[in-house]
Amino acid sequence: MSKLKVSIKKSTVTAMMKAGRKERINETELSQLARIKPCGIMHVTKTKKDSVIYTCPANINLTDRLKKAISKYDFFFMIEQIVIMVEDVYNNGLNVNSVRFNMDDVYINEMTKEMYFIYFPIVGGQESADIVGFIENIIYTMTPVINEDTNYISRFMYYVRSFHGFNGNAIEKYISREERAVVNVLKNKAVTMQQTMQQQIMQQVMQGSMDGTTVLSDDGISVQQIQQMQPVNYHFASLTRQVTGEKIELGKPSFVLGKNPEKSDYAVADNTNISRVHAVITTRNGRYYVMDQNSTNGTFINGRIIKAGQETEILPGDCLMLANEEFIFNE
Repeated sequence: MSKLKVSIKKSTVTAMMKAGRKERINETELSQLARIKPCGIMHVTKTKKDSVIYTCPANINLTDRLKKAISKYDFFFMIEQIVIMVEDVYNNGLNVNSVRFNMDDVYINEMTKEMYFIYFPIVGGQESADIVGFIENIIYTMTPVINEDTNYISRFMYYVRSFHGFNGNAIEKYISREERAVVNVLKNKAVTMQQTMQQQIMQQVMQGSMDGTTVLSDDGISVQQIQQMQPVNYHFASLTRQVTGEKIELGKPSFVLGKNPEKSDYAVADNTNISRVHAVITTRNGRYYVMDQNSTNGTFINGRIIKAGQETEILPGDCLMLANEEFIFNE
C-alpha cells in the first residue's frame, strides 16, 4: 500500500509518495503529468523508481482547514476547484482515479484559498475515484460560519446526489447560480494557466513552421491544433459490477477493462474467464462505445455478442458482459 510523508516549511508543502511493495508507478502517466501540470495538482519535483516528490505553496491540509469556520463563499470556492481540477485532468487524457481524494492528503493555501491534490499513478492498482463521496465528506466535516444561513449545504447535497456519479458541468452551473463570483474568479485563473501552457508548447514547436511545414511537438500536437485547443465538456459515466456492487468511474477518455492489472484501468483479477485485455470503452462527444479486444470468451451488450475490433455504442442501463462477468452501464 502506498505511503505518504509530508513536511510543511515556510508555507511550502513537500510530499513524498512511496509505492507499496507490490505496486509499480506508471512512468508514462507520471511523465505526462510533469509536462502538462494540470490545475490543482501538486508539482512533481523528483521521481525515483518507487517514489515521487511533490511540492505546492500551501500551509494546511483540508482536514484541519475544515475545523475552522467555512463561509458559503469558501465552501463553493473549494467545490469549484475540485470541478476544475477533475476537468483539467480528464481533458488532458490523464486518469482521475490516480488523484488521491483523501482530505488528509489535500492541501490549501489559506491566503489564496487554492487547493492542491496529489496525482499518484499506479499501474492497474487504483480504486475507482469516489468524487461525490469526497464532496460529501467535506460537507459532513466542515464547520459553517456562525449566524450564516446554512440551508445552501443541504440544497447542494441533494442536488449532487441526484446524479449517477460525478457531473462537473452541472455542479459548476449550480455554483454559478449560488456564488457567481467564485466561478468568475477561478475560471479566469484556469484559462490564464491553460493559455500559458499552450504558449510554452508553441515556443517548443514553432521552429521550422515558417517554411510552411506543420511542426509537431513531442506529443504529436501541431501548431494549428494548439491554437484550436478548447476545453472539452465532460461527465463521468460509470459501471456497476453486479457480483460485488462496486461502482467503477470511467475516469479517462479511453478506459481498458481486463484481467491484467498492468494493462487495464480496471482489472477483474478474480475471474479467469476474462482476457488480459478484454475490452475498451471510449467516449466521444458525450457518447460511449465498447470495443472487444479479440477476447477469448467475447463481450456482450444486453446478451448480444459484439464484433471484436468494432465499436458498439452502449447506453445508460445497458448490461455489459465480459465473458460471464456482468456490469451495468450508468451515465
